[in-house]
Amino acid sequence: MDAQREPLIEFKGISKTFGTRNILNRIDFSIYEGEVTTLIGLSGTGKSVTLKHIIGMLEPDEGQILFRGQPIDKMSKREWNEYISQISYMFQNNALFDSMTVYENVAMPLKYTTKLKKKEIEARAMARIEQTELTEVADKYPSEISGGMQKRAALARALVTDPNIVLFDEPTTGQDPIRKNAILSMVAGFSSRQTINEYATVLPYSDLDEAHRIMADFTRDFQAHGIQGIEMQRGEDVSDEAGIEFSVLAGLAQGKPQIEIESVMEFARFNQKEISRFKCKVEEKS
Repeated sequence: MDAQREPLIEFKGISKTFGTRNILNRIDFSIYEGEVTTLIGLSGTGKSVTLKHIIGMLEPDEGQILFRGQPIDKMSKREWNEYISQISYMFQNNALFDSMTVYENVAMPLKYTTKLKKKEIEARAMARIEQTELTEVADKYPSEISGGMQKRAALARALVTDPNIVLFDEPTTGQDPIRKNAILSMVAGFSSRQTINEYATVLPYSDLDEAHRIMADFTRDFQAHGIQGIEMQRGEDVSDEAGIEFSVLAGLAQGKPQIEIESVMEFARFNQKEISRFKCKVEEKS
């Protein structure tokens, strides 16, 4: 436990039993603001049960759950509504509405929990649908798409309101490795957008120092691991001794990526500068 900071959410001695089966046995743990907390365990060990306690779907048999030091079971109706409005939950079984299209499922939280106009709801919902690679199936119903697509639709819905706290229950199940990495990036608090020679990363609630640290980490990781995985083909005019030099440019920009992603990227391009330069040896053709 971090003695210097108050936990955002804290479990104190939480126990939960279903029938004769004890799922949680005097659990103590803390979740801190601005951090990603991961629950790891075998199937049936209580991960989903733990998450459902946080949103009040289950009540503990023993112990207490605190939010910023306040017991959630002692909250007034107004305090509870304020607390729960900060949280979004992605269910393990997706919990999509069969009678709604993918777009309608994703847009639903904005429609019922905000006062946004129809055009803004559409823009924000479609931005999340595009981010999760579901644009082509936006008008289809859950029964008409694959299980992996359903999982991504549930993820888009969980993120569409830009909640302060998001609880993910097995968000990457049924995804291929590439999409799994992209989903893990979103779960970790940032989203990515890739083109042929650009990679844009959007960080919520970040500052310049954090962005610079991320760029420095990228440079170190790329030098240690990325260069070896680059496949290079030798041109006709390249000698055996030649190498290929390339640089990495980065630019920082601020904005509302869910709505203004193109403008944010343009500002980033305008502000970009070289942050690293690499040289790779060209492999001979066989």
